[in-house]
Amino acid sequence: MKFNAEFKEEYLENWPHRWYTLAPQERRSALLEQCRRSPDNADDNRRRAVFDQRFDASFNDLFLQAWMMLKTADVQAPGFFLKKKYERDVRREFARLGLNGETPDEILKEEWKQFADMMIRMYLTSPSYRSAVFGMGAVNDRNTALRLASEIEAVTKTVPERASLGELVLPFRTVLLERFTALIPDGEAILAEVQSR
Repeated sequence: MKFNAEFKEEYLENWPHRWYTLAPQERRSALLEQCRRSPDNADDNRRRAVFDQRFDASFNDLFLQAWMMLKTADVQAPGFFLKKKYERDVRREFARLGLNGETPDEILKEEWKQFADMMIRMYLTSPSYRSAVFGMGAVNDRNTALRLASEIEAVTKTVPERASLGELVLPFRTVLLERFTALIPDGEAILAEVQSR
């Protein structure tokens, strides 16, 4: 596997805070260099494990893939005969997000924050996400934020409750709601409106 051959020294400045602002390819190079410089650093080794959990060799975001699968699970409510399969599939997707029954550490929570920031910005700036019908007509900012809040509510509350995983998902839900209120103007009111439905 070939990584970015050119390593820039400034990637390690303000480590690890600057690390979360880099693109995945640059993050991998900076992380490998940091691990090479201090191989016994437990935080950097954990950071690498979380990075490998989130991105595959082609830098596809596996957290985003899991998010999309969980959005699909919201639409496909389980029937009586498929409840066990539904629970198994939902549990597998939450495990891909790092929710495997253990208390998440700060490094995983930081990765969730970075994922939430990326996802929220991506959805709010995406022309297809903001369109009303088949790419025609744009939806205003408030309605786009309401739609995103509804999806966060569905993926982090409705789907886990159907699969009896409510407590397991609580740390991830907390991070997403914090980032939503931090990034969206009037985010708390939008969340309150969605949660009251």
